[in-house]
Amino acid sequence: MNEQAQIGKIRVLNQCISSASKMTGSHRHRELELLLVTNGELRALLNNRDIVLCEGEGLFVNSGAVHGFVANSHEGANYISVIFCADCITGTGDAKLVSRYIEPILKARELEYVPLRGSGWANDICDVIRQMQAISSGKRQGYELKLNIMLSEAWLTLYENCIPDIGDNRSVSHTEKKRIDVLRKYIQENYAEKITLDNIASSAHISRGECCRIFKRLYDTTPFQYLVRYRLTRSVYYLSETDKSISQIAQSVGFCSSSYYTKCFRAEYNCTPLKYRQAQHRLAEI
Repeated sequence: MNEQAQIGKIRVLNQCISSASKMTGSHRHRELELLLVTNGELRALLNNRDIVLCEGEGLFVNSGAVHGFVANSHEGANYISVIFCADCITGTGDAKLVSRYIEPILKARELEYVPLRGSGWANDICDVIRQMQAISSGKRQGYELKLNIMLSEAWLTLYENCIPDIGDNRSVSHTEKKRIDVLRKYIQENYAEKITLDNIASSAHISRGECCRIFKRLYDTTPFQYLVRYRLTRSVYYLSETDKSISQIAQSVGFCSSSYYTKCFRAEYNCTPLKYRQAQHRLAEI
């Protein structure tokens, strides 16, 4: 059984593999796919390995990658599948964007499949998949545009965390790649707590200076600026999808005060959190 909402070149599907028919055949397609398990356990049959995905975990499947799915329990499994073309993200005529943000993932052999579990950024993408399903089901005016925006956000998150040499063409050593992965994971899993530069650097067993150098070289930013931007990104979900107050949201994502949160939000998004929330609610009511 599957329910489908087709939005231009984005397909959002609610899939069910029942106990009676517990397998989808292996297949491939030129489109890309994001998947999130919503109930039960799903075993992904990939070209050279199998991955068991539990409820709340997901998977990115690259263009042309062979894949199939099996329910990993007698109860069956349910999952959301978002299938899309690359030009949903960049449009059809911008070769620079394609070269910078799309081709590095499409052409990376090690990125045929990316499990979405066990880290803050992977959970962020799973949250986006869940939100896309809710928006496509509601079909309120403007939902097509919101789906494209959310898909681009998910892609950027995937790009930032799977393509290490963002912003320049310099090579990234294996050691640097391992260190930045640890540093980002620490921030993404502890952003709601009070975090110091010492905490971040210690997570990868490096000095404060080396920690700052890695962030500057790979992201042209500081560890603290990366932390603030990540907190702001997480706050957008609470503004759009919950009724929490601005002060509650500020506390939930790790800001010391609502006034400081509002100051940082305005600098990043050119509006206050309250104005952003009101704009989102107006769009939903159209």
